[in-house]
Amino acid sequence: MLKDKGPVKHLNRNRKALMIEAILEDHLDTEIINFKILDVGTGNAQIIKHFSNNNECFAVDTQQPTSLCDKVNFSLVTSEKLPFNDQEFDIVISHHVIEHVENQGVHLSEISRVMREDSITYIACPNKGSPLMKGHIGNDLVPTAKTLREMLVASGFNLTEYYTAFLSNPSKFYCDISLGRYFPSWFIRLFMRWYPSQCYLLRKNGD
Repeated sequence: MLKDKGPVKHLNRNRKALMIEAILEDHLDTEIINFKILDVGTGNAQIIKHFSNNNECFAVDTQQPTSLCDKVNFSLVTSEKLPFNDQEFDIVISHHVIEHVENQGVHLSEISRVMREDSITYIACPNKGSPLMKGHIGNDLVPTAKTLREMLVASGFNLTEYYTAFLSNPSKFYCDISLGRYFPSWFIRLFMRWYPSQCYLLRKNGD
């Protein structure tokens, strides 16, 4: 079940949507058009609303968003279980959700269940091991970089780490941090365990 533990820093969700779109397009080498997309833990629904003009979009959360778009199919949930059939979605988004989820293993297994065999999941969350992490005071559900990676692998995913690319190419990925303008990506990657956020694209093993 989703938990609202610890104050967090609320960032511009429209900018986050552009960032997620840029990451997906970079990895898939195509525009995000005509996909069936699920946003898990949609919050104010601004991220999924961004994708809804060109895609078939669905969202779930424990509370109804106050500004839900008519083009987004929204469902209330009371646990990590998702009210969808197996292999239903091309893209799944879990943006800063897992750190609010009591049973993180079920959260990941449900994402895997609704993914089609050739689909992809974007997942991001804060890094408990980073001295730069903001918010989430008292939230013991926030994983470290090592813990998150272990959970993702144990859940049967192949991982592509993207926060390094995010930092290395700030203009492309709508990043406010300018490290990529001054340091090469191999140097930035040396500090991966201290990144304030973690970001992966996931595919099922065998894809």
